[in-house]
Order: sequence, then structure tokens, then C-alpha cells
Amino acid sequence: MTRKKQSWKLAAGLTAAVLMTSLPLPAGGLLAVGSTAFAAEAKTGGMTKEEAVKKLQGYVSIPGDFKLERATYLDPERESFYDRPSWRLSWDDGKEGGIYATIDAKTGVLLDYSKYTEQREKGAGEASLEEEAALAKAQEFIKKVAPKDEQRKLSQPNEYKQLLPYYYSLGSEHTFAFTRVENEIPFLENGFQIVVSQDGEVVEYHRLWSDEALPDAKDVLGAAEAEKLLAERTSPSLVFVEKSSLTRQPLQDRSQYQLVYRYLESDPQFLDASSGKALNQRGEEAKESVFKPLGSAVRKTDGEDRVITKEEAQKIADQVIKLLPGSYRSDGNRGSGSSTGPDGIERRNWSFDYTPLHTQEKNVEPVKLRISDRGELIEYSSKERGFRAETGKKIEKAVSYEKASESAQQLVKTLLSDRLGEIYMIDRTPTEQQIEEQLERGQYYYIPFGWMKDGIPIEHAEFEVVVNPETGEAETLNLRGEGYPKIESPTAAKIDREAAKKVEQEQQKVLLTYYQPQANYYRAAPDKQKPLLVYRYVGDRGMVDAVTGEWLSLDKQLEKTKASDISDHPDREALQFAVRLGLFPVIDGKVEPDKEVTRGEMAVIASHLIERIEFHRSYSLSSDEGRQPYRFDDVDPKHPLYGVVQKGVQTGLFAKKGSRFEPDRPITRAEVAEFVARLLGYGDLLDKTDIFSAPYGDVEKNAVPAIALVHAFGLLGEKGKADFKPNGTLTRAEAARLVQKLIELKKDYR
Repeated sequence: MTRKKQSWKLAAGLTAAVLMTSLPLPAGGLLAVGSTAFAAEAKTGGMTKEEAVKKLQGYVSIPGDFKLERATYLDPERESFYDRPSWRLSWDDGKEGGIYATIDAKTGVLLDYSKYTEQREKGAGEASLEEEAALAKAQEFIKKVAPKDEQRKLSQPNEYKQLLPYYYSLGSEHTFAFTRVENEIPFLENGFQIVVSQDGEVVEYHRLWSDEALPDAKDVLGAAEAEKLLAERTSPSLVFVEKSSLTRQPLQDRSQYQLVYRYLESDPQFLDASSGKALNQRGEEAKESVFKPLGSAVRKTDGEDRVITKEEAQKIADQVIKLLPGSYRSDGNRGSGSSTGPDGIERRNWSFDYTPLHTQEKNVEPVKLRISDRGELIEYSSKERGFRAETGKKIEKAVSYEKASESAQQLVKTLLSDRLGEIYMIDRTPTEQQIEEQLERGQYYYIPFGWMKDGIPIEHAEFEVVVNPETGEAETLNLRGEGYPKIESPTAAKIDREAAKKVEQEQQKVLLTYYQPQANYYRAAPDKQKPLLVYRYVGDRGMVDAVTGEWLSLDKQLEKTKASDISDHPDREALQFAVRLGLFPVIDGKVEPDKEVTRGEMAVIASHLIERIEFHRSYSLSSDEGRQPYRFDDVDPKHPLYGVVQKGVQTGLFAKKGSRFEPDRPITRAEVAEFVARLLGYGDLLDKTDIFSAPYGDVEKNAVPAIALVHAFGLLGEKGKADFKPNGTLTRAEAARLVQKLIELKKDYR
């Protein structure tokens, strides 16, 4: 898959928004995405590749311009992520489109299907298909692809909301969820989810269906007793979550955090319907979560975002190596790399080698330290194998996972001794079966740690230590290179856990349901979980704001992100495209297409465009000087747009001048012309005023190069107009149209 296809799929909310939920993905659907596998051409206990392809073609129409790109056989004996043999198929149209499907290799049942085209990305076409007609298409599709006995066990469409709540459809597409119901009890994690486009085509289909026997519904607790026990025994955690997972504004709100009460995977969230025991998302008996830091030390920062040089990084590495026992000889810089942090700013890093002098071993391997250009240790490795972390053969004798955890903690305490008050160990102990399977494959132990702020965990801010199970040595510390999350929001809760639970209970009702426990994913080896019968809170999905006590409804927030004021706009298609990319916030269902675009919003647009495949290769920073933050009095490191503004300045899309960026001021047409000229790679020509002729009569000499360039490409200005109006402004609709033109232009020149 190309980077571009990935970028707009993410913009559709298929991946980034996964952070909103810990919804388990049972076997038999969606499990084909993102997993390793091996290829097989021969028939292996089921249908061949040709038979699988033919089977899919009986379900859906594959356009003639789509060519089969890959067919991968997935064997559950070798790929533990699956519980059944299946074929993963993909087609490519050679441009922007792709078709992806998974077929059960024994039964021929369609497990999942998705189709992406450039037209779908843009949201092209009139929003004309009514909900009722779209539902008929979805039901017709189910009759074609689903076994009849499964069809008879489905709820009404959307009776229990979406099976996959992190997915939201593109533009005006229609999404339908059909929940599995057995013995009049809903199985909320099982069923079908279908997306129908405006032209009546099914473009998404996901089947989630457990083949395990369901527990007996006899002898369960009464509803009144269950409600009382559930209120007593459930316990959400106080945690920082990424604000973008709540607002659905990934560009505007990335790197911003909010303090909430919500259920984490280890929290008591469900009630066993027979015993009354509190269960966590993994189906295990659970107690209130406790997050204990490894120490008390907290690193002091001055709030500055200074970029260091390679020489300064070498000095930091020389200090870090002294923390380890023994003596080492510096062998200098091995190489450099770069990564993009959560704020969107590219960060550089350097690797330094040290030879141990205190060992008598022959062919001793060097210790590698990687230091970021912000002065952070981001990797330690004592073995050349690095991230591969496997022996390639069965490990006959291994230290226990507990011993490996102790070794990992010791390494963290040694190398990050000044941050132990910000680090806790994550409880994700693998089962005995998982450890056995792991050792059978020769894989190492992975010990996870999380970051905290004032004793409160930061969701998804994790790193890990890799431990050799044969020696018990912690060989690799991988901090992922994105740096410690900077949290400026309030860190003190104004309401306690009990108050938060009452707010939740007001929004939901207690219901008896089947539940598919979330697999304890330990690397690529999830444990197999059987369905349970539980009481749980069902209703509006959400969490509680720990500062205001407000219920944060994810469903209502999703509705707010659906633009209602652009359907009749002349630039509707361009605006839908821009909204889908996250370029403009949708507030209370409104884009305000005729509102003036600010300089801050143009910085957001710049940040997105240079990450797209059409532009990104042109913007890499080679000098340390180019990476130094440019100081603006009105956009300091605490400003929500600091990251995108710095990225725009560092990549040369905005000139380094003046002490103010003025992010809230409407950007002028002349400034937009300059930005576009720089984006297209003509920044070096902007001071060559003598080689360009002014295409308009109202353009000052210093602005002539930029305006002449955008005029030549037909990007700004109107034919037949004598004036450019350089001091005029740009509306959001005009900016959306400009973005579309820019992308089309770059496609033509690729």
C-alpha cells in the first residue's frame, strides 16, 4: 500500500481513532489487517488461491482496472493471530484505489472486505441515496455473503450502535451494524458492520462472529442485584487521553491531552452474570487498578524546545554510558535517523557505539545508545540483533517472566534514574500458553512500561524493554523516539471516582449480554478467549471529564463532526475532502465555509500537505540550524499550534521573520501565494523580482514572483480579472479548492 493510500485511510478515521476504544476484535473478522503471514500457493487444508479469488468474485464485482496484487495464505498453526486458515487478497488499480478482502479458506465465508478509490476519498457524487435505500443494499449484501443461520440471529440495524465504534464513514456514506442475538441476549461484539456509499455500493463489510459455544443463560443473577453489584464493583481509572480521540480533530488537537475517568483494559468493568465477580476487559477477575511509579524523581524542564547538535548528543551519550556497570570505550557515531513526533515536527537522532572493556568474552558486541536532537535517550541496545529479538530456534531453558521483569526494571532504573517518578510498569503479563508458544518460536520477552504525569497514567504513552529469556539480560530499551508527552492541561481532578461513576450511570443502563473478552495481546500471540455472560453498562459511549464532571459523549461528538452546512455549497466536494483530511474543524456540525482562513489554519494545512506522498519527499531538513525552533512571542511551546507552526517554519513554507506569527489573523492572498510557491519548491525564486512580470495591476514588486508563479499554475486568481487583491483574504471554501488543485497538480508531475 502506498503512503498516500495510508494517509487518507487514516484521515477516514479507521486507525487513528482506534485510540478511543479498547473494543476487542474477535476471531473471524478484521483479524487480517496488519499482521504478518507467509505465502502458500498450494492447497493447504482448504481452498486454493484461485478458488478463494473466484469465491470473492461471486460476492463482489472487481472492476477490470483492478489487478490482483497479493494473495497470502494465513495458517493458524504458524500465524497465531488467526484461529482459522484464511486467504488475504488485495487488488490495486495502479493509481489510488485498492480492494482488500479476507476469505475463510475452509468455508469460503467472507470475513472482511473494503474498497477504496480516489472518488471515495474525495467524497465525489451527489448525496442522494436515502437511508432506507442504503439499508436495502446492506441487507441484500448480507443475504449474499453470510450463512443463513447467522442471518436469522441478527438484531435490527443499529439497534445496539456500531460494532466498531472507532470507524466513522466518509462524508455521507451510510453505516449499519447488525448485532448477533442468541436466546434474546445480545452479543455486542459479534455481528456484521456494513458501509454503503452514496452510489449504492457496499464499500466496507466486517464480520465478527465467534464459533465458540456460548455460556448457559440459566442461573444468572437477577437484574436488580446485578445493577447493585455493578455499581459497587466497577471502577474506571483516572487517566490522560489524547484530546483528538474525543474531538475527532486529529490535526488541530494532536499532542493535546485531557484528564478523564474511563475504563482501561485492567479495570473492573463487567459483572460475571453467574458469580457476581468483577471482570476486566480480558475477562479476568479484576480489582481497582493501581498505577505505582518506579520512583520519585521527575525531570525538571525549562519549557524550551532547543535542538542540540550531534556533538552535544555525543556528550550526553558519554554521560549515559557511565551509568552502566563496567567501563566502555567510545567508538563514535554510527549513523543518524529521524522520526516525526506526535506534534508533527521531524526529530533527528544519532547512534553512538561503545565497546565494553570489562569483559573477557571474545567478539564482544558493542553497546549502542541513540540520542535525539532534544537531548533524550531514545534507545539502548547491547546486542547487534536489536529489534529482531529472537534466536530463530526453540528456547529450551528460560528464566521466568517475573525474573525478566525484574531485569527490565533494573535497566530502566539505571538509564532513566532521573525520571522514575514519571514511569510505571504496565500489567500485561502473558499467560503460560503464550509464554510456551513464544519460547517455541525462539522469541524474547517484551516488558512494557508507561509514562505518567503527577502520578496519572498517560494512555498509549508506552515503551518496552526486550529481555533475552535464556540469559535474563535486558538487551534493548526502546523509547520509540517520540519523546515524553508534554501535558499542559490541568493535572488535578476536581471530582473523585465515585462521582464519576454516578455520572456514567445516569447515561447508561445495565444489560445482560454475551461478551467477547479482549485478547491479552502479547506481541503476535493473543490468548484464545471464550465468550462470557456478563452484566454491563450499555448506552451512550463516553467517559467523564475529571475536571468539570461532564459526560463526554463519543457518539454526540461524532455527530458534531459531520458537517451540516456545506451540502448546498458550490465547493461542497472540495470542502468534504478538506474536512475528511482534518484541515478545518467541524464545530457543532458546522464548517463555516465562507469564514476567513487564518494563518494558524494555513499552518495546519501546510503540516498535512507535506506529509502526503505528493509533497513529502521535498521536505527533509539536513542542517541542525534548520531544525532550531524559531521563537514567536505569540506561539510559545504551550500554544496548541506550536507544532504545526514550527514545522512550517523549519521546512521553509513560512519565512523566518518578525517576533509574531499572528496565528489568529486572516491570511492575505499575497501570503497564500508565497506559501504555495514555497510548497511547490520555488522558494529560492521569491526574491528574483526582475525575472517575473506582474500578471495583475495591483501587485507590489516584492510580491510579483509568488503571485506570478501561482497564476501560471492556475491556482489563485480568476481569469479575466485585472486585480489579484493581494491584501484580500481567503475563505475556507477557497482554501479547500486550492488544496484540491495543489494535490492534482502534484499528481501530474509525479
